[in-house]
Amino acid sequence: MIPSVFAPGTLFARIFHASPVAMTVNALPHGEYVDVNDSFARLVGYSRAELIGRRAIELGIITPVRREPVVQDLLTSRELANSPQQLRHRSGDVRHVVVSAQLEEHEGQLFTVAILQDLTDYHRTQDALRTSEARFRLFFESVPLPVWVFDLETLRILDANPAACETYGYTLDELRAITIEDIRPPEEKAAFNAFLPELRRSPYNFGVWRHCKKDGTPIDVAISGYSLELEGRRVRLSVLRDITQQVAAERALLASERQLQIITELSTDGIWDCDVLNQTVQLNEAFRLIYGAPEEPADALKWWIESIHPEDRGAVFASIQEALFGQGSYWSTEFRMMRAGGTYATVIIRGHIIRDDAGRATRMTGALVDISRQVEIAEASARAALEERQRLARDLHDSVTQSLYSVTLLAEVARRRAQAGDAAATLEQINRLGELSQQCLREMRLLVYELRPAMVEEVGLIGALRQRLESVEQRSGVSVHLTADDDRSIPPGVQNELFRVAEEALNNALKHAHASSLTVRLQTTDDQIELDIADNGRGFDPVAVAGSGGQGLTNMHERVARLGGRFAIDSAPDQPTTIRVRLGLPTADRVSSDRVANPV
Repeated sequence: MIPSVFAPGTLFARIFHASPVAMTVNALPHGEYVDVNDSFARLVGYSRAELIGRRAIELGIITPVRREPVVQDLLTSRELANSPQQLRHRSGDVRHVVVSAQLEEHEGQLFTVAILQDLTDYHRTQDALRTSEARFRLFFESVPLPVWVFDLETLRILDANPAACETYGYTLDELRAITIEDIRPPEEKAAFNAFLPELRRSPYNFGVWRHCKKDGTPIDVAISGYSLELEGRRVRLSVLRDITQQVAAERALLASERQLQIITELSTDGIWDCDVLNQTVQLNEAFRLIYGAPEEPADALKWWIESIHPEDRGAVFASIQEALFGQGSYWSTEFRMMRAGGTYATVIIRGHIIRDDAGRATRMTGALVDISRQVEIAEASARAALEERQRLARDLHDSVTQSLYSVTLLAEVARRRAQAGDAAATLEQINRLGELSQQCLREMRLLVYELRPAMVEEVGLIGALRQRLESVEQRSGVSVHLTADDDRSIPPGVQNELFRVAEEALNNALKHAHASSLTVRLQTTDDQIELDIADNGRGFDPVAVAGSGGQGLTNMHERVARLGGRFAIDSAPDQPTTIRVRLGLPTADRVSSDRVANPV
């Protein structure tokens, strides 16, 4: 029975049913609903008729574990203020409420009058805010470029990511203790102070400034800054890029939009953020300038899919699906992506996967890096290694393998002569066998030496010639003599070319002339370089060899011709051979101009 004070038409009843806040009247001790207003009915998803006369526990609106402490508090203190509770909607959704209640007695019957304020949307907003803050913190700390936030009024640094600490040499606490003015060299402070009014007025800016690391080392940085409100004060988020190496050649260009485009094109890093649930992607400026991404964020996902090389799309999508539906938090893959100019770049994309409490992927944030140059270098190295292996195989077949086959034939002939009792013929075959074995050893030592990198850059021309003679000729039993004066006046590029010429001449003497003695002479005068390589081998006819199509002499001649020198051969069959190179020594002015025209 409804107490008269709660009866329809009373002032309480009119206020009760008109209230936009959920209200209930329950009978104790069991908790049957005596009356509820429409606001409460909507809160739990039942009609008033379905609720009146029934218990909250019976309908599953509240659990006994949650209800009992509330009832005990009411029985003890007769009122309850702002108690947080959870109610279950008819659909199963949890509703977060704050309950205030009072205990009333009528004709010996206890009743509770409760007011419930729905805070579900508030809680959802708070959860979304915390997720957004966590996502921003993850993005902030994972950006490979230095980033910091400073107060526009005091200029004090409020926060910085690990990349900023590493670049500037400060700890995070040390950065928070200084201002952005403190990291500028004295000569920049006047210009910075003049720029401050514009910095505080403009919502964003780009500029090139000189900063100082903690140890005093100056660095040039390109800065992109954006203003925002944070906890009631205006702050600036700045993204910094160390361009110290580029600025020497580009300082005059960095002030205009064209210079910004040049710097961005030099960068291979693209930062991206993907909302997995809504299938939207946010891209930084590098994607637009380098890869031609659209200005409108709504078109970014479609553009990205179309930019992947058709042959790579299947593998990329499979990789994404595996990462999203797995349990990991990291994703990385390599593929080809179209640049703005229509060519394809080989890129690596890396992403951090953010998941909800159920483990479902909700967001991915990461970076894209262009590795085309590294791939080209790796492919070129692989091709060079393959070509070198093929050349070595040919040389082994043409020289050592053939010689070893001849050794086996001579050994068989010597065996037969010995069996026939012909001692003189046997000795002759053994002598020939020894000579051929020595020749095999020489050719093998030469091949092993050719596998080693040239040392001209490290030890100079004379040092490289000495190492070659000691490693190959002397170990092959050839008597060598090196006569050389100072090679420091010879430019490095010329030294390398002369070594290649000498190397080819020594190879010919070892492989074809069967020389037992070699002399190498290197002499420099004020205006000329002289290089002679002489052997006591069996010689050859230079005209006949030149007409046979061999590349060795041609290569030597072409190298000397490129240097502007003279190349001569003094040889004849069964006569010693001398190869002579005469080359004008470049003057200091010429060497300097060559270095400017062809910087290394």
